[in-house]
Amino acid sequence: MFKSFKTKLVIGYTLILVFILVLFSAAIYTYAKQQTYSRIDQSISHRLEQFENNNGMHFKGLRGAGKGVGGGQTFLEEIVDSQGKITSTSIFLGENEIIIDEATLNQAKKEPVITNSLLTDDSMVRVGIKKIDDGYFVSALPLYESEQNILSLGISLLVANVIFIIIALATGIIFVSRALKPIKTITEKANEISSGDLSQRVNLKGPKDELKKLADAFDKMIEKLDNLFKGQKNFFADISHELKTPLTIARGEIDVALRNQKATKDDLKNALKNAQEELEKMTSMVNDLLSLARDESYKNELAIEKISAKKFLQEIIDKSENLIKPKSAEIHFDDFKNFTFRGDKKKLQRLFLSLIDNATKHVSKRGTITLKAGRRPDFTVLSVSDNGAGIPKDDIPHIFERFYKGEKSTSGGTGLGLAIAKNIAEAHGGKIEVESIPDKTTTFSVYLPINHQSSASSCQSPGET
Repeated sequence: MFKSFKTKLVIGYTLILVFILVLFSAAIYTYAKQQTYSRIDQSISHRLEQFENNNGMHFKGLRGAGKGVGGGQTFLEEIVDSQGKITSTSIFLGENEIIIDEATLNQAKKEPVITNSLLTDDSMVRVGIKKIDDGYFVSALPLYESEQNILSLGISLLVANVIFIIIALATGIIFVSRALKPIKTITEKANEISSGDLSQRVNLKGPKDELKKLADAFDKMIEKLDNLFKGQKNFFADISHELKTPLTIARGEIDVALRNQKATKDDLKNALKNAQEELEKMTSMVNDLLSLARDESYKNELAIEKISAKKFLQEIIDKSENLIKPKSAEIHFDDFKNFTFRGDKKKLQRLFLSLIDNATKHVSKRGTITLKAGRRPDFTVLSVSDNGAGIPKDDIPHIFERFYKGEKSTSGGTGLGLAIAKNIAEAHGGKIEVESIPDKTTTFSVYLPINHQSSASSCQSPGET
C-alpha cells in the first residue's frame, strides 16, 4: 500500500504516538472521573453520618443543611417510609422527587447505599440512602455540573491530542526526511556508480553514527572496486602490449624469410630461430600468468607441511644451478642452527627460485647470491641477497606489480616473477620486503608467520606496531 519507506516510517511513528496518547488521555479521563465521583460520594457519606448524628432531623419542613462538593451545590433530600412513600422533602427539591427503585431500598436495609439516580425532571443525581427507624433518609447531589466538567476535560484532551498529533506528524516528516537524507545520497551515488562512474564517493559529513559508518564503508567498497577495475584494465593493456611485441617480431621474421626469394638455408634457419625465441618468451609469459591466476584462486588450498630450513635452502641451491650458469655466479647459504617451519614446500620453492632468477639477472659476472634463514618471535625469515647493481629507489614501490620493469632493466623477463613470489608469500599469511643499496646489494626478505594461517592476511614485520 505504502511503497515509500519514508511514508511507512512516518505512519508507523504516528500510529505509535496516537496509541500512547489515547492510553494517556484515557488514563487521565478515567482518573478525573473517579476522583470527581469519589469526592461526591465522600460528601454524601458525610451528610448521611451528619443526619444520623443529629438524631434524625427528618420531620416536616426538612431542610438540606450543608453544601455539596466544594460547597458549591446544595443537597437535595427526602425521607421515605418503608413502603417508599415520601414523608418529608427538602425545600430545594421543589416539585421534583428523587426516584428510588425498590431493589435499591431493599439493599439499603443492610447498609447505606450510594448510587446514580434521576429526579422526576430527568436530571441525573448521585444519591445516598440510609435506613432509619421509620423509613429511609435520602440525600442527593446533582451531577450536571460535575458531568459537564468531565465532558469538558474529555473534549479538551481530544482537541489537545489532535493538535499534538498534527504537530508531531509535521515534525516527524521533517525529522525522518533529515534522518533518511544520507540514504538518499547513498542511493543517488549508487545510481551514478551503476552507470559506470566509479570515481563518485558519498563523502557523508556529520556525526559518526550508523549512517556515517555505512556511507564510509560504501566509499571504501567503491574505492576497492575502482582500484580493482583500474588494475584489471591496466592488466589487460599490459598483456596486450607484452604479447604484441614478440608476436610482431616473430611475424616480421617469418614474413621477411618468406618474401626473400634469395634467402639461404642459414637465413631461414636464423629467422625461425628468432621467431622461436619470441614464441618461447610468450610461452613463458602465459605460463607465468596461469601460475599467477592459480596462486590467487587457490590461496586457501595450500599443502602445509613441516619443512627443514637447511634442507630447503640446499634444495633451492641445487635447483638454481642452471639459473646461475650464464653469470657463473656463486650461490650459498650462511650457516645457522637448523629449525623447522610450516608451509607449502612446492610453492615456496617456486617463490625462492623466482627471487634467485631475479637476482641472477641483475648480479654481476661471477657475483655472489647468498641465502639466509632465521627466526623471530612471530616469524620465520628467509632471505635472498645479491651483490649486483641494486634497485633504484623510485622502482622499489612498483617491483611487485605485474609486468613492471624498471627503466634501466635489461633482464628481458616477463615482469611477472616478483608478482608471483608476492602472491605465494601472502597466501601463506606472510609478506616480502626488499632493501637495496644501488651498485652494492639487494636483499629480498620473506616473512612467514610461525602460527601459520592458510589464507592471505595482513602481517607485520618484527618490530612493527
